[in-house]
Amino acid sequence: MLSVYDSGPRSSAASSSSSANSPRWGRCIRGSRRKPPKDPCKRGPYYQLSYTWRGHSSTRFVRPQQVEKMRQKVANYKRFRELVNAWVDLAVELERAERAQAKGRHGA
Repeated sequence: MLSVYDSGPRSSAASSSSSANSPRWGRCIRGSRRKPPKDPCKRGPYYQLSYTWRGHSSTRFVRPQQVEKMRQKVANYKRFRELVNAWVDLAVELERAERAQAKGRHGA
C-alpha cells in the first residue's frame, strides 16, 4: 500500500484517514514533560509519504516542491497495481479453463 498523507490540521475528533487537499501541521512543544505548553506554536505545513514494503510500514517526509511529483508517482503505482491484479485474475481464469478442458478430455 502506498499513499501520500497530507491532511489538514488535526483535532481530537478528526479521523485518521488521509485527505489529498491540504497539508499537515505539526506542533512544537515548549514546556516540561508533566506540564503542557501554554502556547504551542504551529509548524508546517508538511507532507508525508506512508507505505508498507515487505510487511514493514514506513513514513517519509516529502518536500512541498515534490508533492505533485509524488502524487503522480502514487497514481502511477495504483494504476500499475490495478493492471497487475487484472492480469492475475485473467491468469487464474485461464488456468481453471485449461484444467476443466483437460479434465473433460481425460474423462471421455
